[in-house]
Amino acid sequence: MAAHRLLLQRVKKHLRSAELRKGETVSVESKFSAALLRKCLNALPLEIQTKGNGKKLAEATLDDEIYTFLESFLFKRYQPKKKAAFSLLAPLTDEEAVRLAHFFGFTFKPKQKNKKLKVFLEKLGGEELKFRLHKSIKEVESL
Repeated sequence: MAAHRLLLQRVKKHLRSAELRKGETVSVESKFSAALLRKCLNALPLEIQTKGNGKKLAEATLDDEIYTFLESFLFKRYQPKKKAAFSLLAPLTDEEAVRLAHFFGFTFKPKQKNKKLKVFLEKLGGEELKFRLHKSIKEVESL
């Protein structure tokens, strides 16, 4: 139970940078995202839709962002891309997102990853490496 609280705190802290306003329409990708958003922002009245217009919140996890960056950096010329949507699950790894979805009674299937990069990252280190890499990627993208 305490682990889920910690994951929710990380998502809440990350959501502060989304700059959501009272009465704003938000478009999410799944029912899990909608439930997570309601749990994290229970005091902020938002209109949450799974389809339609509004500020888009994607379900890209920390692992997705790391693999996308490394694939573009290692396998072809790196070109920073402007994000069209705010990533709701960015502070969580794939495993943590699956656990949190299970806690809420939903299923979450992580996106398929490059097998070569997966082996490479596993040989370099564990979970700590992912968080350090994510922080470094954010610094590089802000340049």
